[in-house]
Amino acid sequence: MSGEQLEDFEALLDTDFSAIQFSNDLLKATNGGPSTAELDLGTSIKKINYDIGEINLRIDDTIKTNHNGLMDEVFRVKSLQKTTAAGLKPSLEYLDMSYQRLQNEVLEPHSKAQKLQNVLSKVHQTSSLLRDALVYIHLVSRMQSLLEEQTTLTTERSLQLASIHTQLRLNMEKNANLTSLRLIKKLEAEVALPNKKEVLNFIAVTLSKQCTNYDKSRDNTETVAKLMKSLYGLSKQEYVSTIHKIVLTSIALSAQTLAKTLNSIKTFPTAFEEVVSRGSIIYQLEEIMRKEKVEKFNLLNEFMSQMRPKPLSPTKLFWSRIASNFKKEFDLSYTRGGPVGKSLSRHETMIADTIKQAMSNNAAINSYLDMMLASVSILQND
Repeated sequence: MSGEQLEDFEALLDTDFSAIQFSNDLLKATNGGPSTAELDLGTSIKKINYDIGEINLRIDDTIKTNHNGLMDEVFRVKSLQKTTAAGLKPSLEYLDMSYQRLQNEVLEPHSKAQKLQNVLSKVHQTSSLLRDALVYIHLVSRMQSLLEEQTTLTTERSLQLASIHTQLRLNMEKNANLTSLRLIKKLEAEVALPNKKEVLNFIAVTLSKQCTNYDKSRDNTETVAKLMKSLYGLSKQEYVSTIHKIVLTSIALSAQTLAKTLNSIKTFPTAFEEVVSRGSIIYQLEEIMRKEKVEKFNLLNEFMSQMRPKPLSPTKLFWSRIASNFKKEFDLSYTRGGPVGKSLSRHETMIADTIKQAMSNNAAINSYLDMMLASVSILQND
């Protein structure tokens, strides 16, 4: 169409043409204004239909007038399409063949391989779960056999059971899904846990007795080491708590022993020798802890890491508390005066010499000599 034929439709050919805006303008033109009570849509629709008819007439007229040129253009386009199709056909066919080959030789086999891999992974998970379940059942069966052989716990039997419980724990940590099996849940609740509590309490009590019985402790180093390691394997928290209680018990007994000497200071050498013996046992206990390796550290490291407010070794905890407690009692008795205070003053040399003789030649505790001398320093101050 020529420019003159299109001049009535310039608004429709605008690059920013908006059907909504055009409709809005048309409705405004065919209606009276804001005061009009009714909206006249009919007139706008008639105008649009008239324009459609007009455009169709002009298209027909253009075709009739320029039919030769239009037919030439149609044939030219068809010829171009055939030429293009003929040129692209080999490439398209090759591309289609390549895609089919990719589909058949790569994509489909890969998809099948992924499915098989998923199946294999699930089979492997099931196999691992069943294998670990069999290990768990075997360990529990071994535990039950030991309990049937001997109903009363002994040190040797408790160590055997502790070893089984440690293996059970490691097996559970290795495969957390074991708890999803009903049989494992039942064995855990009815057999493993009740026995673990019993063994844990027995080992804790036995270890405490072994350590506090200082007359025999030097002959039971191996037993104490096994008990400590087994207790740690069963419960780190219970291990730390038991060792702490052992040290505190020795501190309490030693503090009472020394406190009693204040009213009869002549008994101090014998009493202090007893305290030194307890301190030596605590030191021996500490050395056992130092030698026993667990995970990346040793039992001593594990104990000290849990001490609050600062990490004290058992020996340092023992002597620092003994010195602190004895100093309070000693200072109080001395400052009160009277016969007790005078007796302490008269025996100043004996008290200091006793501490020096008992501790200076003992390599295990001589580093705490100054700490103990400081506990009776009030004698030198006066």
